[in-house]
Amino acid sequence: MYCIQWKQYKTLFKAIISLGLLIWLGYSIQWRELGQILLDVKLYWLMTALGWIILSMIISTCKWQVVLKAQSLNLDWVELWKAYWAGIFMNNFLPSSIGGDALRIYRVNEITGNVSAATASVLMERVLAISGIALVGMLGAIVTGKTRDGIWLLFIVLLLITIILTALLLSRYSCKWPRARRLGQFLEGIGDQGKNFRANWPKLGVVEVLPLLFQITVVAVNYNIFLAFNLSGLGWWDACYLIPVTSAVAMIPVSINGYGVREGAYVALLAGYQVSPTVAFSSSLLFAFMVSLCSLYGGIIILRHNKQGDINNGYQKGFANSR
Repeated sequence: MYCIQWKQYKTLFKAIISLGLLIWLGYSIQWRELGQILLDVKLYWLMTALGWIILSMIISTCKWQVVLKAQSLNLDWVELWKAYWAGIFMNNFLPSSIGGDALRIYRVNEITGNVSAATASVLMERVLAISGIALVGMLGAIVTGKTRDGIWLLFIVLLLITIILTALLLSRYSCKWPRARRLGQFLEGIGDQGKNFRANWPKLGVVEVLPLLFQITVVAVNYNIFLAFNLSGLGWWDACYLIPVTSAVAMIPVSINGYGVREGAYVALLAGYQVSPTVAFSSSLLFAFMVSLCSLYGGIIILRHNKQGDINNGYQKGFANSR
């Protein structure tokens, strides 16, 4: 009962922070300027941005599949693609990004009957995504000559966190507390997956390229939005330096799906490039809107699954054929 109440209060707290930040940032918007910006927006750059979003999902699905193969689980790519889109839908339309991960864990567990393997695959995929943020941001900082900024330290911290979490996932967990037997068994199950990761470390080495490519597509989406808003003074490498910061900030669990916090980061960072708060705020909201729009495909997948059970059937068939 206490846990349920805490979750409700936590969600309410996050909603208040997101709404408060958005309202506060809204006061900095020049609405007449926004109207003119929207009239002058270049739609073909926005269409290109949508293409980059789809490519990012292709890369993410490949990354997840390679991680699963490192656990000796050969799942069908199309079914993983469906699960990833369904998870993105839940991330965008539920008050927590954990919902999408939980769905993906549930789907893999449906196929394999191994919740530890399912959890380990999603955790490893998430950790690799953080490494992509850090490495692309560091590359952007090096090219733009901003390695002395405090943001450079953020990228180093993210890289260290990635190394520590990867080491934990590759190690073996144990739990001796009698009251935590079920938790201990679960952690030991994840530890068993660490054996598979260690045995197939070349595959994990190859998959490290994919988080870099994914983060580059995220940068490309935002860069195309900047071009749509005629921000010619903001170069590609500047975007590689700035966008990983907004991605990292959006992961801080103090707001609903990063809303408000992400927009504040855009306004603060782009101010250094003489970009008005109106354009920066609009760029962030447009990015979130376009991702949410694309994720509606995941909602369609969930509805079809509820009506026909086609996702589960496809998973079972795909896994059976791979064994």
